[in-house]
Amino acid sequence: MAASRDLAGFSMAEGDELRRAMGKKKVEEMEAKRKQFIDGAVARKVAAPVAAKIFATMEKFAGYGFNKSHSAAYALLAYQSAYLKAHYPSEFMAATLTSELADSARISTLIDEVRRMRIEILPPCVNRSEWKFTIEDNKIRYAMGGVRNVGQAAVEAIVAARKDGEFKDMFELASRLEGKAMNKRVLESLVAAGACDAFGPERGQLFAGAGLALDQAAVLQKEKLSGQSSLFGDGGPAVAVAPPKLPYAEAWTPKERTSREKEALGFFLSDHPLAPLRDQLKTIASHDITSLAGLSDGTEVRVAALISEIKPIITKTNKRMAILTLEDLGGRIEATVFSDVFEASKDHLVTDAIVVVNGRVEYRDERGLKLLAAEVMPWDSARATYKPSLHIEVRAQEITEDWLKSVDAILDSHSGDSDVYLHIVQPDMSRQATRSRRYRVAEGDAVLRALVGAWPTLRVRWSKEIA
Repeated sequence: MAASRDLAGFSMAEGDELRRAMGKKKVEEMEAKRKQFIDGAVARKVAAPVAAKIFATMEKFAGYGFNKSHSAAYALLAYQSAYLKAHYPSEFMAATLTSELADSARISTLIDEVRRMRIEILPPCVNRSEWKFTIEDNKIRYAMGGVRNVGQAAVEAIVAARKDGEFKDMFELASRLEGKAMNKRVLESLVAAGACDAFGPERGQLFAGAGLALDQAAVLQKEKLSGQSSLFGDGGPAVAVAPPKLPYAEAWTPKERTSREKEALGFFLSDHPLAPLRDQLKTIASHDITSLAGLSDGTEVRVAALISEIKPIITKTNKRMAILTLEDLGGRIEATVFSDVFEASKDHLVTDAIVVVNGRVEYRDERGLKLLAAEVMPWDSARATYKPSLHIEVRAQEITEDWLKSVDAILDSHSGDSDVYLHIVQPDMSRQATRSRRYRVAEGDAVLRALVGAWPTLRVRWSKEIA
């Protein structure tokens, strides 16, 4: 603003308009301001090329820039953060997680980083967790403050009550908390998040017994407040209240367990539905979600992910489209599904469904990084469509009868439904690729290990390439 005023005669209001136009990257407005700046500078005896260069520098700086004192502060913070992460990794990540308690998507990304750093993340626990993330033997204990519907007052009450000893069961947890610190919604959220697993029974039974435990705890507290004395004069309650027997309930299936855990935490902590498919995801997807941020606008990608949320939209022309929240093992991203793609894929646009999305990345200042979907395929269809093939590369002079018999035996013992390609490298470095008509093998690392184990110099790989 000062440069536009001093060099080009802009008023403060006009300088602020220029700042806004640069920040929002409004092309048409910028062009008008460029001409006004250069004309104003020339009138003040600044050469037009110099004025144009100054404006271009201002424009570039507006993209992302700040003064040297700001840069120095950032550099110092970056150095200090790197030092702490390198030398105190558990403490640094616990503090970072605590700073993001309100953002479950960010917590999910940080948890993945914790696991990449090979730091164990312990589940929430009413006998161990606090409001924030804490350290136990260099492991990170999940914060009760990260459980939805559990406010800070409830957590502080739990932490204060357990100073008299650990809670032995859900009834004791409910009965030792004063006033309104504990209610059914809080207790059910703690159960769903796994924070009551120390009480033994399966989560489905604990969840079903939450209301009963609270009711009996209320009876006990009422008797204490009434001042009733024991019939035997020992100062105890008039009636001993034993822990209630939990009602019968169907055990939660693994899917229901992870689904309810996600509702309580905002993401999958213990068992992500995609975890068993980790190796298969790598063979089908071109990128994972966290790597999309490093791509240029318009890059075409293929992402394998879980649909965690669907936001249906009706367009002005009365057509249906949707915004999907996609989640893989490392991150989340929103994907826009326009009406034509929506109609073609609506049958498998279901929450918690695993899909493969072909599309392109898009950057918008006000919306950040998004994915524009060109195709959404169900997982099973995508696996069949993008099934990888096994590629064996060998030098022509190494092919002998014994070699062929050995390779044939290995391929025969790992039969499956993936194609096998043999790449023969000639002495002149030319290559010839041939698909086997006899063998198809099972996808996985077993066949790779067997081939390399028999022939260490062999180059083998799984690839979506066809030659």
